[in-house]
Amino acid sequence: MVSLKKHNPKKKLTLTYVIALLFIGLQAVGSYYVFNIALGIREHDARIINIAGQQGMLSQKIVKLALLIEKKHKSGVESISFEELENNLREFWRLHEGLKKGDDVLELPGNNSAEIQEMIKSLEPFFQKIRRAGEDILHSASYTYDERTIVFGRKIDVLLENEVYFQELMSQVTYQYELEASHNQAFLKNAVLIIMLINLVVLLSIGIWVFRPAVNKISALFAKVEEEREELSKINEELASAQEEAMNSSEALLEANLTLVNTKKKVEQALQNEHNLRYRAEEANQQLTKVHKDLEYKNKQVEASINYAQRIQDSLLPQIHELNSVIKDAFIYFRPKDVVSGDFYWYLQKDYKTIITAVDCMGHGVPGAFMSLIGERLLYETVYIKGITSAAEILNELDKKFKTTFKSEFTENGDTLDIALCVIDNHPQKLELFNQKPTVEFAGARNPLIYFKGNETFEIKGDRMSVGGKKRKPNQNTFTNHLIELDEPGYFYIFSDGYQDQFGGPEERGKKFTKKRLMKLLEEIHLLPFEEQQSVLNSELEKWMFNNGQKQIQIDDVLVIGFRIN
Repeated sequence: MVSLKKHNPKKKLTLTYVIALLFIGLQAVGSYYVFNIALGIREHDARIINIAGQQGMLSQKIVKLALLIEKKHKSGVESISFEELENNLREFWRLHEGLKKGDDVLELPGNNSAEIQEMIKSLEPFFQKIRRAGEDILHSASYTYDERTIVFGRKIDVLLENEVYFQELMSQVTYQYELEASHNQAFLKNAVLIIMLINLVVLLSIGIWVFRPAVNKISALFAKVEEEREELSKINEELASAQEEAMNSSEALLEANLTLVNTKKKVEQALQNEHNLRYRAEEANQQLTKVHKDLEYKNKQVEASINYAQRIQDSLLPQIHELNSVIKDAFIYFRPKDVVSGDFYWYLQKDYKTIITAVDCMGHGVPGAFMSLIGERLLYETVYIKGITSAAEILNELDKKFKTTFKSEFTENGDTLDIALCVIDNHPQKLELFNQKPTVEFAGARNPLIYFKGNETFEIKGDRMSVGGKKRKPNQNTFTNHLIELDEPGYFYIFSDGYQDQFGGPEERGKKFTKKRLMKLLEEIHLLPFEEQQSVLNSELEKWMFNNGQKQIQIDDVLVIGFRIN
């Protein structure tokens, strides 16, 4: 009989356990202090990044306030924005000095890295020009009307010119702060990981050097007793099993023989069935192979035809990269649903005027592409050959030609074009010669014109009829001409309905983007560089189409054209 009292490990195990708990407690306290330091550094980095972002927003706000003061000055209204401009300039200077040298109230240490110091040094000239221009506008409150007009004209040009560079450099500073913050977080993560590894090593050591030896000793004592008990039980089971096997051996042999006979019959039947199935499968496979080859051949023919149609369409339409030679600040965001498109853009210079239009043909894909080729030729004949340069007259002439081409007056054909068309008259020598201001004429067939002038947003809706289609009433046969005279820069946007009708969004079933959302998006981005505007339109559409973890299909061709006229 084994003596458990002699081998009792209770005292040694208790002492070792207390020591292990002490080590774990020290590790927990150390982890708490490391986490507390990590949170402090994270809050500090977030505060600096937030203030750097505020500095960029303040520069934009200063420019907007200056423009507002100038606008009220021109309209003869006494501006109350001088005090707000002064407060923003004061905050603009304080944040800049805080980022550069530190600020106890703002909790800015000022101990920037060499990279950030160099960046702040490079944006210093633009900061000073913006600040001085804003202060000069403030000082102009006591000037005469004419003196203020001169000061506003000069200083706002300085603000607009330097704010762009300041924004770009400030974005680089913010990015550098974020980059350094990510490095700090990576270092803290590594520190926390090391502490966790130390904790794991301590726990593993306690398990190996404390619990494992004690458990092994106790287990060895009880294993010996259990082993003797199992040996006795095993002998009894073997005796009972031998007796039972002897009684059942004859019955088992008979059952095994009967099972073998039945199994043989089943195997023979299964082999026959397999042979029949294999024969049928070979015949079906041959037929499928033939059908696949036929489909593959026809698919290649269709694909080659569509690709050739795309090359024809691309060769007839103006090239997108040539637009900037006609209009300096402009973009065309063109995203066909299929290889070829029913939407198309078109522009041409005629008689010192620039005609630019966004056209949405009925349908998309190959049918829409054929419609677009006909529409492009009719536009070319109307503007270039017949010399029509009035927006409404172009649509009226195009409507007549389209109906003649498709015999709509006789066949009630429903093929139509929805168009937004602008005629830009801003030739410098012509305007100077006749002492005129730049103008933009607009006429629309269902599709509108959105434009921004100053801080105002305007929408001119197209006429509620398309080009072509069925015969209309006599009072619906002419399109309306809208003339916009520009005394300050204007931002103009024409588009088809593909962008606003695209389904997506956060809701489960998805919904349309809508024209209202598109107008709001254009209002937010219209002051950005035009290449960046095109990029934002594409990224926002991609984001909208990604709905509930799945990307929605594009339902129509997408075309958005934007340009600025100074």
